[in-house]
Amino acid sequence: MTETQNEERAKKCQTFLRHPNVRTCILKFKEQLAHNPFLQVATFIAIASLLTPVLLFIMFAIISGVFIFIGFMMVQDMLKFPRLLVNHVKALATPALPSKADHLSQQTRNTFILKRRFPTSLHAKNSRPHRLKRRHFVYDLVEDTNVRRREPVDLILTQYVAGLGNVGTRVSMHPSRAYPELLLPRLADYATPENIEKYTKLATDQKDSTPFSSALVEKTIKYLSQKRITITMSKDVPWTLEKWHIKANFRKAGIHLPEDAIAILERPISGPNLDLEGKEFYVTLTINNREQVKVRCLLHHWTLEKPPIPGDEFWKTPGEPIFPEDKPILDSLPPFWLGGSDGDILLKAGAQIKFRKHYLRKVTPDEPDIIILQDIKDLVLFLLVTSVSPQFINFFHLSVVDRFLRALIIYFQRYMEIWEDLVQERAATMKKASNPLARGHRSRYADEMHALRCVLGREYVDLLLGCRDGPRYHHMMTGERRAATQSQGEKDLRIYEALISVAHRVVWIALQRKHYTLIELELHRLLRTEAYNTAQRQSGSRLIQDMLEDDIRILHGLETTLKSRKLLRNSPLPRELMYADCDYRLLSLGVVDIDLHHPKIAYLRNALLVDEEMLSQLKIKVGILGHNRSDYDIMLMPYEPEEPTEPTEIGLLDKKSLETRKSIFVPKILEQIEEIESLPEEVMEEFPVREIQELNERYDKIREKARIKWILREIKRRERKAVDTYSIATTLD
Repeated sequence: MTETQNEERAKKCQTFLRHPNVRTCILKFKEQLAHNPFLQVATFIAIASLLTPVLLFIMFAIISGVFIFIGFMMVQDMLKFPRLLVNHVKALATPALPSKADHLSQQTRNTFILKRRFPTSLHAKNSRPHRLKRRHFVYDLVEDTNVRRREPVDLILTQYVAGLGNVGTRVSMHPSRAYPELLLPRLADYATPENIEKYTKLATDQKDSTPFSSALVEKTIKYLSQKRITITMSKDVPWTLEKWHIKANFRKAGIHLPEDAIAILERPISGPNLDLEGKEFYVTLTINNREQVKVRCLLHHWTLEKPPIPGDEFWKTPGEPIFPEDKPILDSLPPFWLGGSDGDILLKAGAQIKFRKHYLRKVTPDEPDIIILQDIKDLVLFLLVTSVSPQFINFFHLSVVDRFLRALIIYFQRYMEIWEDLVQERAATMKKASNPLARGHRSRYADEMHALRCVLGREYVDLLLGCRDGPRYHHMMTGERRAATQSQGEKDLRIYEALISVAHRVVWIALQRKHYTLIELELHRLLRTEAYNTAQRQSGSRLIQDMLEDDIRILHGLETTLKSRKLLRNSPLPRELMYADCDYRLLSLGVVDIDLHHPKIAYLRNALLVDEEMLSQLKIKVGILGHNRSDYDIMLMPYEPEEPTEPTEIGLLDKKSLETRKSIFVPKILEQIEEIESLPEEVMEEFPVREIQELNERYDKIREKARIKWILREIKRRERKAVDTYSIATTLD
């Protein structure tokens, strides 16, 4: 626009403002603006709206200038201090990770091999390529290197590694294991020609100073030291133990070794000698003409004649050494692992840690740290391989079941003692005629077993009839108060078959794991009768059949029913109550409090009802109940082995048991009190008896906590198993 045009426009504006009408309008607006406040506000808002963009632009320019100046000053400071610049760059480059490690993010090594789905058209040489179209940018994935199978890494060991070998051994391992296990700890290096030459020479120099002669020697030594090999010898043919006997029995166990690798004891072992049955010795094996390991062996006699040799399951119980001077060496060997069955003596380390953490009963500082019945029950339930129903766990944690288990322990404790005495007595009098007049102790044994069967039978009948806490577990009850019109046989089967199996293990552990088969045979006889004694048929043991009839009569009592009758007969325990003369004071133990002071009644009442912590104070032995838990390991096995017994007429029985063999009913301090006769019927109504109120909240809480733990465990074990619809229809909960 030229200056002439500007001048013309200015003249036009002046002419417009000098026009009388315009001047009149301006004057009127000023007058109204002076007297009208609303017009003043509107005018102010209009002027402010016109000036706001200008003011905002000015403020933005000022603030931008300030930030630019500050940034320029910071860059100057960073240039003066290069280390500060590097740290600042690292902070900007580090990703937002939870860790505070000062590291730079690196590019991931990912490669994707692609192929065009539609190939491009060719172009002439030295000419411009054709322009690519949209379809030429469609690719197919040929290979993703992230999912490519990684090849094993060839390594060479720089030192001895357990399970792999000594220095200079070449191994091939997957990268996921090679890097963290060998390369990072510097136990191996890459198998380059230089490293192979270096470490091969080092291996040659250290040939005689390596820890082991081969890679698997360490595992082999550990495996052999935990084994106990049964050396089976003849009972009929004379023999002297030699190396080829050891070789043959090791081969039966799946271990092959030459005779020159076997070193047996210099003292000869000859037989047949039943005094050596079930006893242990050790042999020394040499591996690769360098390492040596001692292996525990067990001597066992065998014959083709029937019946087999009486004895417990020898492979399940520890044995005494053949030579007493070898006991320290045998004790130094690791405990042998049986594996496979519910009656295992030992648990692996991982299982012991799990049991201690989740299932072992916790004791507060103000409580006595002793073994109670619940500790044995927890261990038995943990050792079970097959699962049990939550219904049985509820039943197993009733107080009436605890009374039954405790009565079982008392019964079998005396039963085993009398059985051992009868066996030793028979062996001592086998070659001479017995004196029929010297049998006072035998009649006392029979009376004691009869009394114990009455007490045990009363507890068993309480279970069958659903007394006290168990009415809903009766076979004719579908609930606590609703009766069924038909017997639920499968309900009884699931509860009592499991009870027999679990009770057998509870008694076996409570009695220090002795006479496993003997306990099982007698328990099945008491609860199943002879006709349905499955333990007798499965084991084939003749522990009882080989005894004299008089001895069997002492242990089992008089037979009141015909043996030919198989069905519709009572088991021995209820039959003892119905057909034998049982003292009413024995049947009322724990039900009513009878004010009598007979030592037999007092002993049985205390042994059956008193708390475990009082047993040691009363000097009453009920298995391991009441013993300090610090004297036993996690498997309830004593830490210190029993003292070796001196040879006596009774044989290998320990001194403590000799004192209790005389009679469990003979008091040690009080004088003998004559047995109180039964009161006549006319006096029974006035006899001072009162009902016992059982109040033991502490043991009820312990049982309830254990019950919840074992139910949760069984629920977890059954989550991945198929559902048995027939079982659901017959359960209570």
